[in-house]
Amino acid sequence: MTNTDFWKSISTIITNGFDKDGIIKLEDYAEQFFNKQLLFKRYSPIEQHGCATGGSFHVVASILAGAETPANQLTAPEGSFKRDCQRAEAQAAVIEQWAKATGCWVDCVDKAFEQTFGEQLAEGGEAHVYDNGNTIIKRIGLDYYILGFNTLNPRNWTYATPRIYLSDMRDENLIKSPQGNIFVIDCDIRINTPNLKCEGVRKRSNEVEFIM
Repeated sequence: MTNTDFWKSISTIITNGFDKDGIIKLEDYAEQFFNKQLLFKRYSPIEQHGCATGGSFHVVASILAGAETPANQLTAPEGSFKRDCQRAEAQAAVIEQWAKATGCWVDCVDKAFEQTFGEQLAEGGEAHVYDNGNTIIKRIGLDYYILGFNTLNPRNWTYATPRIYLSDMRDENLIKSPQGNIFVIDCDIRINTPNLKCEGVRKRSNEVEFIM
């Protein structure tokens, strides 16, 4: 199967409203992803492994997020923040439709989290913190950094390699163990693309490859 054939298949599954055949096909694609027969070219091998570790729901959601958004849903100018928001809304709507079709949708996520992880202790701009007995669980909202800010100092509180970009790496988001090891407990992580102005070499792409 070619890259074009794959995304045509995904588009058909979405258009058909995630019927039984479509859901089975998505599960098959996820299985191929686990078996390294389906590769996302934008991922390094370790990133592909990390995505697979999240399970089939995570893999399928990642696949659906890569589907082409219909042009009539992207009315804002190319490269604009508003256009990025329109694309994100379209992606979220597709994933929500799939999640409801497969029975993994939760209507009241705050209540479900408290039932699963314990009483909520605190809430910040991007996170909710739960008392889980001997551990503390922090739920992060991934849309936190999409607030329309202009980057005035791209190296402020950031760490970057040519491939990975970490931001919000201030002292409050790090823990140092008695042995001197540093643990990152809260940061924004993205692929380092040239537009972040930190010598990034990564490119946004939804190209896939099938390995027989």
